[in-house]
Amino acid sequence: MITGLFDRATDQYYDENPDAEPFAWVDPTTTVNGRSLPGKLLPFTKTVSVVDDVIDGRNVAVNLRTREAGTRVAIHVHEVGGSVAFIMGGKGKLKTWTEGLDDGLVSKGGFYYSPSNIPISAANLTNRGVRVLDILVTPVDVPQYTVLEPGWPG
Repeated sequence: MITGLFDRATDQYYDENPDAEPFAWVDPTTTVNGRSLPGKLLPFTKTVSVVDDVIDGRNVAVNLRTREAGTRVAIHVHEVGGSVAFIMGGKGKLKTWTEGLDDGLVSKGGFYYSPSNIPISAANLTNRGVRVLDILVTPVDVPQYTVLEPGWPG
């Protein structure tokens, strides 16, 4: 069911964003769509690992975490595979940036997808934390993500 949910979110994302094409990104980088991003670079807090296993020949990690107010994940890529993040609780919202696409804003009940091989970041720019359930699916022996932005403490 987890990989099926991930696969459906992937299909929906690419159906809705046919211009989301992987490209030769640069490491290091400090911008998405030519802009520096707001928010303090910090990892999620209060992480609970729900699943960390190989399922149907793919690494699957499911985590419940908190994105604290004013914090952001470093610009990164999912070289193969990707992630889906569901906003499960809290009163904050996540601002998302994906290279080549419009910015997004996601609140409780919504989700965002992080595509393969396209630089992305997300921040909670509100004054309230949000609980996020994220699903990362990659081939076996492939990193879940590659950080491109200098200064990432995670």
